[in-house]
Amino acid sequence: MNGYEHQETLMNMLSVLQEKLCFVRKVTAEEDRAVIRVHADTDLTLTIPYDAWEQKAERCTPGQLCPHLMDFIIFSILRHRELPYGDHTIAYEEIRRYLVIRPLNADKERERLQDAVCRYFWDIALVLYCEIPSDDGQYISFLVTRHLYSTWNISPRQLYEDALANTAGKYPPRMFVDLIGLIDRDEGGIDVMAVNTVLPYPCAIPLITTANVSSNGAVAMFYPGVLKKLSGIMQGDYFIVFTGISEARLHDPAVFHPQEALEALKETNADFPETLLSRNVYYFDADTGLLGVYASPDS
Repeated sequence: MNGYEHQETLMNMLSVLQEKLCFVRKVTAEEDRAVIRVHADTDLTLTIPYDAWEQKAERCTPGQLCPHLMDFIIFSILRHRELPYGDHTIAYEEIRRYLVIRPLNADKERERLQDAVCRYFWDIALVLYCEIPSDDGQYISFLVTRHLYSTWNISPRQLYEDALANTAGKYPPRMFVDLIGLIDRDEGGIDVMAVNTVLPYPCAIPLITTANVSSNGAVAMFYPGVLKKLSGIMQGDYFIVFTGISEARLHDPAVFHPQEALEALKETNADFPETLLSRNVYYFDADTGLLGVYASPDS
């Protein structure tokens, strides 16, 4: 492969990354280098000299080159400065505070989760992501794959637990009793984990999420202690319907009809497939402290 072909390969890879990664804003080819504009706390302009890329391309397979490009971009963003293009790694302690857990539908995302750190609850996958710092209100993150975490010499279980603790700290569980409160940026909701949290009125149908600015709020149900705390608020057992990746609705068994809810959930998932999290209706047993599937489309 000659130098021109190496340059063409580089630009093709960068174009693919721009399409797939929202933090890559613009890619241009100059006479002796590729220039990449990326989004971070402040915009960064990264450069890859063609001669440095050619040296890397001579030593690496095509399958290794794209992850290397991603590393260069991501590590530069997390360090808030351009790194020289070459061999570099990022220490776990540098990236640890950016790790979070996002909820995804395991069936829909099965292929892309094959190389990810996940914990499964039936058709819900809780997945390790890394946030990209942003100062304009966007939520930007990328999936952490084995390529990245294998260099840290830390077990996937520890990575998951660290990231879940980070997520709970950044996006604590909140309770709303209507969608208007959830949409209103000035409405902070009710602190689920406060000592004396109660429903605002009898037979309220709480909507549990994280901070109302988070698009992944359903993960709040899986923070340590949240399911048990909610059983105190609901005064016993309760049903859970995940109406999307952003929230979970709780229901009192005395007035709730799971099969009707399952039909309604089917319609919601069909109307909003991009935010589908689960096709099941769940049940939390306060006596055993166990979460289970009460009704599913296959039952």
